[in-house]
Amino acid sequence: MGVRDFRELIKNIVYPKDYRCVFCKWPLEKEYLCAICRDRLVEVNGEKHIKIENETLKINYIFLYSGYAVELIQKLKYKGDFRVGEIFAEYICNFIRSNNLDYIDYITYIPMHKKDERKRRYNQCRVISKYVSENCSIEMIDTLIKKMRTKDQIGLSKNQRFRNLQDVFKVKNDINIKDKSILVVDDVCTTGSTLYYCKKELQGLGVKEIILLTVCAR
Repeated sequence: MGVRDFRELIKNIVYPKDYRCVFCKWPLEKEYLCAICRDRLVEVNGEKHIKIENETLKINYIFLYSGYAVELIQKLKYKGDFRVGEIFAEYICNFIRSNNLDYIDYITYIPMHKKDERKRRYNQCRVISKYVSENCSIEMIDTLIKKMRTKDQIGLSKNQRFRNLQDVFKVKNDINIKDKSILVVDDVCTTGSTLYYCKKELQGLGVKEIILLTVCAR
């Protein structure tokens, strides 16, 4: 168990989970979305195909980046509401099961630069992946490092986003995932640049299959 996971465990012991709807605050039993608010969260389970350089990137996504899904992303990303990570993990696990992806060997996630993660105190993609790992019994591993800080992608054009992430990611030195199937989890996909470069780095390790999955797609 890593330091971050240990801290999360201690937090859950000291501060019991708050089983209320994250939107309307209605008291619930062992879940964080009431039936009414869940109905307003429109599940799409779609595919986004993006042509980057000479490759067409296939990106699976659970929700469109709109409405309640945006509110959930913001609650997790900017307010540290880890209950949202569990909600997203539930939908991702349903996606894994319904698409017969139980054979996946590992789950990994999009990294943050260490300074940015230190400032936020967590990586929302890692939070989601941790809960997916626990709920689907698939091992989560840290595979990638973001070696340089980048400009915020918001407001950049497609070409600027693509250049902004070039040579930013690298694989960890001690990773061996040759001939393995791996699921890469991201929170929001716009142009696909982040997932493209992360996939490119992982392909250099001789993996058998890389499945890209994002919670929301614009």
